[in-house]
Amino acid sequence: MTIKVKCINDNFSKVIDELTREANGLSLNFPIKGETYTIRETFDNDGLVTSYLLQEIYNPTFYIPVIKQRRELSFAEWRFEQVLDDISIEITEKVHALH
Repeated sequence: MTIKVKCINDNFSKVIDELTREANGLSLNFPIKGETYTIRETFDNDGLVTSYLLQEIYNPTFYIPVIKQRRELSFAEWRFEQVLDDISIEITEKVHALH
């Protein structure tokens, strides 16, 4: 099942420097507010925060201290809202019409 999300928060200014240091200066790519992305993988990060890897954004793998793992940078779920497809919108409208 393909799940699309729209970025609603692309303010990475507080973490970009830290992440770039952790990635030993490798170039990192981030989602852009208002853009739509496809979730390619979801992580629970040991209960810290649910995060996504996005089909449209790839980054190099590096050690991420907060999760104590080496992997590609994923992005927190709270930075996105789900994009409904036409069928989901139609169902939602019908449910609201019933109430």
